[in-house]
Amino acid sequence: MIEPWIKAAPERVLFILDEAYAEFVTDPRFRSGIELVAKDHKNVIVTRTFSKIYALAGLRIGYALAHPDIIMQIEPFVSMDNTNTAGAVAALASLEDKTFLTISRTSIETSRKIVTNALDKLGLAYLPSQANFIFHKVSGDVKTYQDRMKEYHVFVGREFLPS
Repeated sequence: MIEPWIKAAPERVLFILDEAYAEFVTDPRFRSGIELVAKDHKNVIVTRTFSKIYALAGLRIGYALAHPDIIMQIEPFVSMDNTNTAGAVAALASLEDKTFLTISRTSIETSRKIVTNALDKLGLAYLPSQANFIFHKVSGDVKTYQDRMKEYHVFVGREFLPS
């Protein structure tokens, strides 16, 4: 879907594709930007993180994939001393732990179904999600809603105002 747009853009336009939630996606139509990098698109950078599905948020570990020419251009701006050894070791280990990844995906997919079924029963509008969160409409005051949900041990994130 995005490839024609990238091909049509001037060479000076750089596309940064944030795939922080890519590992959650179950939709077979999903195509990672990594495919575009592999096809030698020199104006694409794909970023990924270990903060989401790998649950390593506190270790601040992530990576970028791009054409070698782009990597060489951005390398002077990348701090090489901000990754600690524990984070690097944990990230590498998480890539080997396929069982954890499967359990995480299954757990999140099950939780997502439970929440969307509840939202359907309550007649609340929501956006379809492939991630570990669901945006849904709240009528009334959001703070009151957050407080009520907290009474039931349900965490509600911050308010996202309509644009």
